[in-house]
Amino acid sequence: MKFRFKNRQEAGIELAKKLKDYIDEKTIILALPRGGVSVASSIAKALNIDFNIYISKKIPHPDNEEFAIGAMGEFGEIIIDPFFSSLITNEAIKETKNKIESYIKQYRKKPIENLDSKTVILVDDGIATGLSMEAAIKDIQKLHPKKIIVAAPVIAEDTFEKLNKIVPVIALIVSSDPFFSVGMYYEDFHQLSDQEVEEIISDEQ
Repeated sequence: MKFRFKNRQEAGIELAKKLKDYIDEKTIILALPRGGVSVASSIAKALNIDFNIYISKKIPHPDNEEFAIGAMGEFGEIIIDPFFSSLITNEAIKETKNKIESYIKQYRKKPIENLDSKTVILVDDGIATGLSMEAAIKDIQKLHPKKIIVAAPVIAEDTFEKLNKIVPVIALIVSSDPFFSVGMYYEDFHQLSDQEVEEIISDEQ
């Protein structure tokens, strides 16, 4: 298989080319850690716009930590896969909220600015089920931005169709292939360490 992207930085540079026409003086990028931070950093540098983080975390299946059955945004929005709604417990929601608060404390170096009437670009390194991104969209909508745009190097086709009904979605690849993992499309898709994420954010801010 030929990888589409060398790494997240390269993907961000390519994605910036598609985003340049959506940028104005009131645009801000919000990256979803961890992988989205690297992509967003490349976009922010290429387009010379502000960059911050936004935390949206999946609510995992009780028997499989990697399988999302819901998601929560940092301002409290919760998205639940209706097929698994009976498995969402108050304890799972509480644990997810605690994880979000921990990430904010660890990663955020400055408050998110007032998003009223701003163009907000939500960035991740790839989108599979879209639950975390959907929670992010609906969470950010509460802050009355002028526009929300979702940007990712690769997204599953059915997820693209779902999210694109809510907000514009900009992607380099809309994949109709069986979507086993976002990493299928990257040569280097190592999990970013906390130190790497903090260094990227510090460089930007």
